[in-house]
Amino acid sequence: MRLMLRGNWHVLEGFVRLRFSMADCIFCNVISKNEPHHEIWWKDDNHIAFLDLAPNKKGHTLVIPRKHQEELFAMSETNYVDLMIASREVALLLKKVLLKKRIGVVIEGMSIDHIHVHLIPIENSGDLETFSEYKLEEGELEKLGEDLRRFTNN
Repeated sequence: MRLMLRGNWHVLEGFVRLRFSMADCIFCNVISKNEPHHEIWWKDDNHIAFLDLAPNKKGHTLVIPRKHQEELFAMSETNYVDLMIASREVALLLKKVLLKKRIGVVIEGMSIDHIHVHLIPIENSGDLETFSEYKLEEGELEKLGEDLRRFTNN
């Protein structure tokens, strides 16, 4: 599958959005460790952060709440604020570790029915205009996850 920009919307080519039960939610499975291939590098009591398996840029990270929640604006105000605080903490760590000037934020809520915040290291103003896939070298995801965990003591 390929992520493409059409107008102001990012869409997965050939993707049909379906609603699944929480047991079928890939992010719930990441949290319960049934999806072992994700590099979880940060966590607190209510959230986890892990490297995107199909990143836009090196270090592209997703922050998700541990509790399954489908819609950002349906969250309680407390949970919404907590997610933003967690995302800020993760973004500041990414900036430090990767020595990037900025971290872009994308919350699109279309591809997976579990709230997730994309944190994408950026260098130029147009870096978030398209979602071209960053080509990972073999072992790069694991090494970066290891480096980030070492820095955060998680």
